[in-house]
Amino acid sequence: MMDVKRSDFDRAVQKLLGTEAYESAVVLTQASVPAQCDAVARAMLLGELASDDGEAIAIVRLIAQRLMRGVGAHGLTNG
Repeated sequence: MMDVKRSDFDRAVQKLLGTEAYESAVVLTQASVPAQCDAVARAMLLGELASDDGEAIAIVRLIAQRLMRGVGAHGLTNG
């Protein structure tokens, strides 16, 4: 199982949502990791992603899959 640094996850979410949406949906609300995955999924479904960066999508998808499968942890490492 690939380890993902929290800082890489945060950058991926910010890249996909865009800075303004990231600030309002994540930073101001202190959104949890699952809530951040939900925000990206919602933006993707609505066609509102700020970027279609494949690596960023893969990072968020991996973390969301871990959470949805009940692995018990998102697998993010410090950094």
